[in-house]
Amino acid sequence: MEMIGFIGLGTIGSVVAEHLRKAGYPMVVHDIRPEALDPLVKVGAQLATSPAETAQHCRVVFSSLPGPAEVEKVALGSNELLHGVHDGSIYIYLSSSSPELICRVESEFQRVGACVMDAPLIVGKLGIANKNVQILASGSVDTYHEVKPLLDALGDTVVYTGALGSGTVLNWPTIWCAEALA
Repeated sequence: MEMIGFIGLGTIGSVVAEHLRKAGYPMVVHDIRPEALDPLVKVGAQLATSPAETAQHCRVVFSSLPGPAEVEKVALGSNELLHGVHDGSIYIYLSSSSPELICRVESEFQRVGACVMDAPLIVGKLGIANKNVQILASGSVDTYHEVKPLLDALGDTVVYTGALGSGTVLNWPTIWCAEALA
């Protein structure tokens, strides 16, 4: 199986990455917190020292990050993904962000022949550990079909929502409602 990169091993990311590992995908992982890497490294994941290094070793890289500022830094900052992706790379971000940001990331990645998908997660009552997750994937339909088996490993429902950014737009009411109820 193809080596998969994963950046951001926090509360959600660590569980999502574990689902990919259990599905049999070898992994290269990166997180700014060394202790977050230990569980996956102990079961065979390779450690990357930066997002750029992750992308250099993996054609497909996922990220699960807290918000738009972190997505922007990891995707476009120095020694970050943009400096490691190459022709044929695919970056899938699972965070809730902004359509404008992900379109800007795509514009930069396209310059080197890389594709971008946004695939925000809506976690159901049974939780992420039980793969009770709806994934709102958007971007190129060809890229979607290529990565669908990976997305299927993450959750119980994968929905293709159309053009890049549409998954994020559809997820905004969910984010707003959760914040309003908190």
